[in-house]
Formats: sequence, structure tokens, C-alpha cells
Amino acid sequence: MKRDLSFEYILKPVGGACNNACTYCYYLQNSERQAVKMERMPLWLAKKIVKDIAADEQENESTTAEIIWHGGEPLLAGIDFYKSIFDYQKRFPISFKQSFQTNGELMTQEWCDLFKEYECTVGFSMDGPPKIHDQQRKNRNGLGTSSKVLNGMKLCTGKGIKFGVLCVVTDLSSKYPETISNYFYSKGIKNFDFLPSCKGGEEVMTSSSGSLSPYKFSIFMEKVFDWYLDKDDPDVDIRIISNVMSRLFGGRNTLCSMQGTACGRFLTIYPDGKVMFCDDYEYTMFEALGNIKMESISQIIKGDRFRYMRESVNRRLNKCQHCEVVTVCQGGCPRHWNEEGSYFCSYYKEFYYYCYDKISQILQNAGKNKIKM
Repeated sequence: MKRDLSFEYILKPVGGACNNACTYCYYLQNSERQAVKMERMPLWLAKKIVKDIAADEQENESTTAEIIWHGGEPLLAGIDFYKSIFDYQKRFPISFKQSFQTNGELMTQEWCDLFKEYECTVGFSMDGPPKIHDQQRKNRNGLGTSSKVLNGMKLCTGKGIKFGVLCVVTDLSSKYPETISNYFYSKGIKNFDFLPSCKGGEEVMTSSSGSLSPYKFSIFMEKVFDWYLDKDDPDVDIRIISNVMSRLFGGRNTLCSMQGTACGRFLTIYPDGKVMFCDDYEYTMFEALGNIKMESISQIIKGDRFRYMRESVNRRLNKCQHCEVVTVCQGGCPRHWNEEGSYFCSYYKEFYYYCYDKISQILQNAGKNKIKM
């Protein structure tokens, strides 16, 4: 029987292991900045996960399953690992849509051949032009990584592989919204999005802990929004802005953090078989939902722990009932919440009202011009 909630699967074949040492990474261990020990997911377990996903999607009367290969750095699992998995997927009457979130350093022509053959999309982690990116995203030797990311993008472009960019906004980069946006655009990158840097769990998420302040993120996104309007290019897709615009005109959100009760739609599976909600919760409020080694995905989804945790997350929205922007933000990501509310609540209000005022003015001016005609 078809259920109300559909799922996307975040598979972390090497957990948090990575070949980089980004300044804001929450996987790096304390002040020692040690590399997270790599534990590659056994091939037999990866195949069981694929089999379970296919079975659950069929049970849900679906013909498509969505998988996001994530990390750390998912390419560390090796190309032979993915070849085996992708070949195994062909056994099932399910179409697997797959994407990779990568730092791009390990990208080669062979990887691109694989992505092209299996129609994978790619998300590159890039924080702007080299003068910004290389200060924040360094390899284990302390060297900037922008040149390798650009090379990975060039390889994908040559193969016609669809890709986008995910940019983390820090205290440093928040000063350069137009510079970053113009840089992406100059490189032909028109599909990108911004995430605020968030250090620590929900109980310690403050500006002093390394999280970007809501005020600075508001100012950053307002200037990006102005840039977006001035550019007036329909091919530019900035995910946050696209979702806000959709809601302002009565449409739906596609961003999980703006869907209110969508938490739990992303299931993350680790190399040891542990299953959780989106991996943001690894260091915050929730214990594992179960372990795929001992249960099927279907059993975990139907289990009491999944239902209890999802209900716990959704109860936070009771505090948002009388908020004037709740229909747009839907409470935001639960990871950013504490007992008082969302750490980014003031950002939501400031940014959404800014967008509303800008769009209202554009529509008013358009109406006046029409009358004059």
C-alpha cells in the first residue's frame, strides 16, 4: 500500500572519512584536527541495502529510488565499489536515481565515465573563488583545493554530466555575497545553493561556537537575492531562493528544511549499518533508528522508534503556530532548534520579509506600467 511519506537514502560508504580538513567540518575531532578513521561499508552490506530499498519501493508502489552518496568524501570508497553496486542494481525492477556530494579532488576521467554511464548527478562542495575557498577548504597538507575542484567540474562538463555547487557560508565568506555569486556565474555554474556554517549540537549552536550568526546570514542572502533579481537569468537556480519564491506565489517547497513535517524523509545509512534521519542528527538529539544488518528498511520505517522520533521532531512546530512566516519556513531544520526555538528564526523572518517586499514592489511597478500603456 502506498504511504504518504516518500524517502531518499543518504548512503555514507566511508562514514565521515575525508581527504580534506575544512575549517568548519563537524567530523574533525576537537582541536587535534585528526582525520576520521575510514571504515568502508562492506560490499555485502551495500548490496543488502540496495535490495531492501528496492523491496520497500515496490511495496510502496514506486518504480524509482533516490540515493545520495555522501561523506565525508564518498569517492574514497573506490570506483570498483560503485561499479559492483551499480551492476547489482540492474537486478531489480526499480530505477535508481543517484547523486554524489563530493569535494571533487579525486575526480578523474574514469569517475566521469562511470557517472555518465549510470546517469549520476554531482554536487560539488565549493565556497567561492580561490581567495575564499582555499582559506576554508584545505587538504590534509594545509593546501587549498580550488584548482582540483575546478578540474573536476571541467571533466564533468566535458562528459555532459549535470552538476551543481553547495557553498558553505562562514563568518569569512559572508562578507562577499556578490563576489561569490559572480564567480559561480562566470564559471558557468548556475545551479548552486548556500548553507550557513553550523558548529556544535543544538545545545551549543551559537555565533561564538563557530556557527554563522542569523543576522550575517540574513544580510548575505538579501544581497544574493538582489544579485539574483539583477541578473534576471531564468537558468539561475539558487535552491533557497527558488523555494522562497515558490511559497510566495502559493507553490510548494522542495527543500526539506522548509517542509515542516518532512523530517525523516531522508534516511542515512552508515558503514556499520546504523540507520538515522539526515546525518545532521549524528551529533545532536537522536539515537539510531535501527541497524540494517539486523532489520530491513521496511521494518525500520514501520518501527516504533521511527514513529516516536518523527513525532518528537514535529512537535516543535506547536511553537510556530502564531508566527507570521511559518507558512514559508515551516519551522526550519529541527537540527537548529533548542528549547527556545530555531537558532535561525530571526534569519527566516528578516530574509522572507525582504523577499516579499522586493517582489511586491516589482509587481506594483509592473501594474503601474501596464496602466500607463
